[in-house]
Amino acid sequence: MNVSQPEPKITLSYTLENLRSLLLQICDRENGFSHQQLVYWCDKYTLYHYEYEMDDQKWLDDMLSEDPVRKERAKGYGVAKDVSWKWYFYLLQGTTYKDVVSEDLSHLELPGDLFVKWLTELYS
Repeated sequence: MNVSQPEPKITLSYTLENLRSLLLQICDRENGFSHQQLVYWCDKYTLYHYEYEMDDQKWLDDMLSEDPVRKERAKGYGVAKDVSWKWYFYLLQGTTYKDVVSEDLSHLELPGDLFVKWLTELYS
């Protein structure tokens, strides 16, 4: 088992602006946090916006809304959810159960083009 220093947690509030900022830091290679920490933050972001977790139709309605505030909030939720899904899918592809349980996964990184895609979605 690899034992290392705990990495810094992301303690920012769960806002669209902070999501954009975190993704931009990774794109610019200026992040002081791992991709794993970003995923943990995104998991909490989606829970913070629990109304979409509980009602997919509300999320879809807001994505199609003419109200820019509702639409932006729904976009942020969708991107944060996608960050988490891609990470867990990536883990399933390249790690074993033993790795997940016994190894430090903070060194793993998602492909950089995903972060550009997510930022583009947030700014479109």
